Formats: sequence, structure tokens, C-alpha cells
Amino acid sequence: MATSTGLWTYPWDLADEGIPAALDQITSRAGADTIFVAALYHSGKFLHVHNPRRRVVFPRSGTLYFTPNDELLEQGRIRAPVWSGAVGFWDELRREADARGLRVMAWMLCLHSSGIGWAYPDCAVENAFGDRIHTDLCPNNADVATFVVAAARAAAALPVDGVLLESLEYMPFRHGYHHEVIGVPTGPTVDFLMSLCFCQHCSAAARDRGLDLDAVRRWTRETLDAHFSDPFGAQPDGGWPAVHAGADGRMPELLELRADALADLLARIAEAVRATSDVRLGEIDFGPLYQLGPDGRRWENGVDLERHLPLLDEIHPTFYFTDQAMYVTKADEYLQVLGGERPMIPALRAILPQTASAERLAEQVLAVAAGAAGFSFYNYGFMPLTTLDWIRDAVAAVPEAGARTPGSG
Repeated sequence: MATSTGLWTYPWDLADEGIPAALDQITSRAGADTIFVAALYHSGKFLHVHNPRRRVVFPRSGTLYFTPNDELLEQGRIRAPVWSGAVGFWDELRREADARGLRVMAWMLCLHSSGIGWAYPDCAVENAFGDRIHTDLCPNNADVATFVVAAARAAAALPVDGVLLESLEYMPFRHGYHHEVIGVPTGPTVDFLMSLCFCQHCSAAARDRGLDLDAVRRWTRETLDAHFSDPFGAQPDGGWPAVHAGADGRMPELLELRADALADLLARIAEAVRATSDVRLGEIDFGPLYQLGPDGRRWENGVDLERHLPLLDEIHPTFYFTDQAMYVTKADEYLQVLGGERPMIPALRAILPQTASAERLAEQVLAVAAGAAGFSFYNYGFMPLTTLDWIRDAVAAVPEAGARTPGSG
């Protein structure tokens, strides 16, 4: 049996339903022992099918779902809106969770925030064409780093058992922003090149290490323009070999710069969190979803597991696929990259388009069970309550020794 079953949820969902009633559903029906509750989150248009107060929610991007402490109020220039229901929420949640034996993790987004990106455009990623990508923040920006570290420290000071970091990464080009329209084929390499940042802060970091970022930018822009001039042509996708060879061999230096920025920011977060309390620190890893796959132990989003894992207590890889065969393939790939270095808690989407039946969810759980220290399921507010029963049954069906060995279907 897996050691942990967790559900992702939002503060407004728990508050609207009533914290005791919601936690009763989560524990009794899903058999969960952990909840991941948003403490800093982005925007969306969400259908909440069992919320008793409202069915469609538009959360404001970049909102803090707790009352900010003095550090967040006084340090740096970035100010985030605060949820109106924050006062008393976390204390009540702690009391009710303790009564049910639930572990509470504060789930916070780091570098994905259109609210902050629009309010502080100089903090947003700047692509090779000079466009500001307002949904994504640059970790080399000192204001961004100061805000994220302060937010993590404040989240760790809440009455929680841990902090779970999401989007501590250079975000992918495609992420479904509002009415996102990409009307031509791109491919993994083009998507990667469109996600690169060339802002003044990245340029300064590049200069410090002798990297000619202007040359990399010119090559990136020329490569993308060549593709966009004939996007339907039969242009092969070169993958990592083409990336490494790009810009006259300068691209590996840019990859290292990106990895350094994220690892350094995580180190600052870990230091701040551990100075605050003894809570656990986890990170959501979207690596399995990236089409370029691993580059050693590094992904195209700049996350280098070689440097992140020693700073973490647990890692949560995301397995969000509609093709069942991909679960086995990607789980095996991830286990090889992870190398057993930290407890792995696979994240699964127990909603459409990935999950349409109890049988489908059970297949997903079994496919990623090898090497798993538990499972987490997204998202309580989005799923009908019957899905909680699917979760309980799917996890209960995992044999004590794991569902399969890596490489088996």
C-alpha cells in the first residue's frame, strides 16, 4: 500500500463547503491523509461541480491566500493581492485537519503569475523577439527572487506540515493562457526556443560568466523566423543535439545559466523555509510532460534534479497523459532520472481529459506505482464527489510491493 494519498484543493472550495464537511469527504471517501492547499496561486476559469455557493470561479492571478507577514509587506517592491477569507482560515484548517489526522501542505506557485507579470512587466520573461511573456516571471530578476523567497518563508510559518513549490521553472511556451491561439505547427525544439528569456537580468548574469547572450538571441530569433516562414514545411525537429549545437555551441552555456538561476533560487527558498520551521519542502516537477525529455538529469524548463533534489524532502512528478502507454513509459524514464534519491509522489489528474472512469484512474495509479511513496490527485474542487471513491479504490488496489517493476506494463 502506498504510504500517502493526497488531494489538491483551493482555500475558497474548503471555505465555501465548510472546512469540516470538506475534510470529512476528503478523508472518509478518498482515504486521503494529505491535502495540498493553495497559498499563492494564478488565475483561471474553474467549474466547481460540487461547490454549494458557486459553480464558476475566476481566481485573481498572483493572490496570496494567507495574511502576509511583515517581511512580505516590507521587503522588495512586489505587492500581491490578499484573499478576503484569509483571516482565521489556516488556523481553522489546522484544527480540523489535526482532528482527522490530515497532513497539510501549503501549495504555492513561484514563477507563473500573470497578475504579477502584468503589474510589474519588467519582472516578466522577455523572449528573443523582445516580447514580454506576462504569465512567466524571470528568476534572475532580484525583485522576483525576493518576493518568492519571502512568500515561501511566510507560507512555512503558517500552521502547516510543509510547503510544496510549483512553477519553480522557466515556464513552457504553451500553457493555455486565456484564449491562447497558436495556429501553426511548432514542435518541441521551437516551443523550447520560444520559452527562452533574454531580459536585462539574464543578460547581466550572462555577462558575468562571459556568455555572449546577444549572439544566442540572434541565433534563436533567426532559427524561429526560419521556421515561421514555412511552418508547414517538412522541417525535422533536432531535439537536444540541435539545441546543444545552436548559436555556434553557446547554447549549453545558456542551459547552465538557466539551471543556475533556478537552483540558486531554490537554495534561497530552502534556507528561508528551514530557518522558519522544520516543515517539509517539496517540489512539483513537470519534467515528465516535456517533449524534449531529460537532458541528463535536467529538463528543458531549467530544472536540474542533480541540484534540486538535495534541497528537497520530496518530489512530485506530474503524469498528465491521455494515452495509457505514456504512463508506463514516462514513469520508467522518470525513475531512471530520479535514481531513488528522494521520495517520489506521482501527481495524477483525476479529471478530464485524463480520467473518465474508475477503471481509467486505477490503470494510471498502477502504471506509476513502482517506486512511488504515495500519490496526489488534482483537484478536489473540479471532480464530482464520486471520484473520491475512485481514488480510494485505485490506491487500495496497489500491492504492498508496488504494482509492477519498471519496464513492465
